[in-house]
Amino acid sequence: MKVSIERHPHWACIFLKGDGPAPGVVDADTLRDFRDALEELASTPDLRCLLVEAAACGGASLPALSRVTGDEMLGQATLFAALLQSIHDFRTPVVFWARGHQQGAALGLATASDIILGDRTSAFSLPEATVSMAPILISPWLARRVAPALFRRLALSGAVLDADSALRIGLIDEIYNGPGFPPQLARILKSSPASVRKIKNLSRFTPPPEIVQEFLDFMSNSQVQEDLATIAAEGSPTGRGEGP
Repeated sequence: MKVSIERHPHWACIFLKGDGPAPGVVDADTLRDFRDALEELASTPDLRCLLVEAAACGGASLPALSRVTGDEMLGQATLFAALLQSIHDFRTPVVFWARGHQQGAALGLATASDIILGDRTSAFSLPEATVSMAPILISPWLARRVAPALFRRLALSGAVLDADSALRIGLIDEIYNGPGFPPQLARILKSSPASVRKIKNLSRFTPPPEIVQEFLDFMSNSQVQEDLATIAAEGSPTGRGEGP
């Protein structure tokens, strides 16, 4: 996905957009560009709020993952985990505005944010189990949002939630159809920076440090590697039926 910045008085927007009509992909370049955008905006003295506007995102590229070496996998997993923490720790409130279908890694970016908005086009899902993956790196962030039983059901079923359903279970906070900065959040732009920092520190969260190693151990599993290679070559894992 392409990452760009738009600045406004007291707030800024990071846009995440794909190259065309197909859902975007959160790859290593996207993660690095997002990290660089956060670092650039962190030095903006009058910034009071960061809005992240994300178009439809299909998550990570499975064919690309099937070709990643061990060192590259470690680097990408560490980068992604650090980016989620940086979003959570960013000095101003971070509002994630989901526009379109958000899957996999995009849900991690959303749930690491302080506030999540949807619109009439929004949808949310965890399809990892159907493509021989597991939402390991994003699971602690999702678990802050929804009850453990709900997280398990979403991850096992791959069910697609619309904005109203996501709002009911607490996955998102509000629905906003745009454009511009959400007026229901305008008070954030007038908040004391010192108060905001203290509130964020009071509720700071850090996933367990072994989460990256857990992901690497899963990715080194021979069955996972075999299935990912098959997906890259044929589009679906071997030996899978289409249902009862």
